[in-house]
Amino acid sequence: MKTWIQNHLTEIILILAFLALVFVIAAVFQHTAPAAAGAEPSTLHPQISTLLSALEQVESAGNPDAIGDHGRSLGPLQITRPYWLDAGMPGHYDQVRDPRYARLTVIRYWRRYCPQALACADLQTLARTHNGGPNGPRKRATLNYWRRVQAAMHR
Repeated sequence: MKTWIQNHLTEIILILAFLALVFVIAAVFQHTAPAAAGAEPSTLHPQISTLLSALEQVESAGNPDAIGDHGRSLGPLQITRPYWLDAGMPGHYDQVRDPRYARLTVIRYWRRYCPQALACADLQTLARTHNGGPNGPRKRATLNYWRRVQAAMHR
């Protein structure tokens, strides 16, 4: 006389194998998809999208193939490798040429270095952090950058 488990062992193994496969696929997707980087820009304050567009205009005139700083900055938001590493983005550095991936990189950088400014849409702090790093808002050199971003926002 067989127990219930013995009678359904094949089905139990198939269900467990299926669940394991689902978890593996989810884990792989989480480490390769740009969306894993954090919130989509559309879920943030509406002014953040406006700011990101202005940053793209100031940094590269919106050119995803732009290369600046003697080859040290790439893409529409002119992201350096150290900036990308600080943001902790999945994938490869060259992906910063993709506008969506670049925006997610910046958002993730802001989440690390100025989360309060991101939460309350302090656009000046966000722009100056993008340009000058974590201490950018305290650097006089980033004030002119902020003025250029403001002008781009009002075009």
